[in-house]
Amino acid sequence: MGGGRTQIRDALLSTTSAFPLTACFGLGEAALVDVLEVRWPTGRVERVAVTEVDRVILVEAAGDKVCE
Repeated sequence: MGGGRTQIRDALLSTTSAFPLTACFGLGEAALVDVLEVRWPTGRVERVAVTEVDRVILVEAAGDKVCE
């Protein structure tokens, strides 16, 4: 988030859930996001450029086996 602020969400996967994990973030007074960083359970870190706000951004595990 712009302005030196950071937001963190933990999304815990249930083995019985059929729904994708969703994390929602509000920007408040901020007009931009510096970077969206996803830390996967596998240890991989993915940084996603955010060019516009007020959107849904889909980030998928890209072949990583996130859970068994």
